[in-house]
Amino acid sequence: MRDELSHIRNQEDEERKIILAEHKKYMDNLFARYPQLKENFERADDVLKQIISATFRKFKGESLEEGIVALETRLDELMAERRSLLKEYNIDPLSLQPRWNCELCQDTGMISKEGLYFACPCAQEKRIRLYRKHANLPSRIANATFAAANFDLYQPEFREQAKQNYAYVQRFCEHLKRDSGQGLFIHGTTGSGKSFLLGCIANYLLEHMSVRYLVYADFLDSLRATFNREAEQSEQQLVDEVKNVDLLLLDDLGLEKPTEFSLKNLAQIIDYRYRNLKPLVVTSNFTLPELVRRFQTDLYGERIVWRLGEMCSNILELKGNLRMIL
Repeated sequence: MRDELSHIRNQEDEERKIILAEHKKYMDNLFARYPQLKENFERADDVLKQIISATFRKFKGESLEEGIVALETRLDELMAERRSLLKEYNIDPLSLQPRWNCELCQDTGMISKEGLYFACPCAQEKRIRLYRKHANLPSRIANATFAAANFDLYQPEFREQAKQNYAYVQRFCEHLKRDSGQGLFIHGTTGSGKSFLLGCIANYLLEHMSVRYLVYADFLDSLRATFNREAEQSEQQLVDEVKNVDLLLLDDLGLEKPTEFSLKNLAQIIDYRYRNLKPLVVTSNFTLPELVRRFQTDLYGERIVWRLGEMCSNILELKGNLRMIL
């Protein structure tokens, strides 16, 4: 993700250079056609440099007030002359500025306000689009939100508990930090809405941090695909992406077959996130004690569940089946 953000910044720098080069070519052609306009620009630039120089000297204590006023008056005259020339030559004044993709930040990605610099909305939108792309949310939960949760789909006896769980998870999201080391473990039967809840978490936090949704059984298939010589990424590169994302959403843990290969990679991911205080949300059809029994055939399995227990001190259960016809 960080490499992707760097790639975007580098791409923006290149695009900005292209825009400036095209604008310079346009201005050179304009000046070749209208020498009087070129002379106006050169004289105005010279006066502006004198104003800047005089202003700095004034800051050092020199008395230059009258000289600066005279230069500013001269600059106003030159600008009036320019407007007249543009009208005479039928040139759009807006064409004298580069055609930025974003006029607010001039494609720098940053804006200045009262001496402070902030990310431009255009840069924030690009970052959010990138975060959404890498969140890897399946279509079924891509637009899931806490506001859109329909508790009427739950059987009557489970609705209140579901409402309380969703409210709790939303409060969890409101206070979650990248380096909090906090976690949630959500268990429940198939169809209880665990994946939808992960979609709510992802869409709530996408504007603030990078998020990755992952079904571990599918991730194992991606890891095995790296054994192909033509694979674009290595096994370790894929694991590192999951280790370093700001928030990892691990769905349906325990459905995969508990082999040494699967447990070794899972232990590496969870242990890394535990040691580096990176938050984690896990859903499973199994409770933690059930996962211990399922993973007990391997030393990695015991370590995984212990780490999950330490990270995910908040344990929730979703009951009911949203797929049943009431």
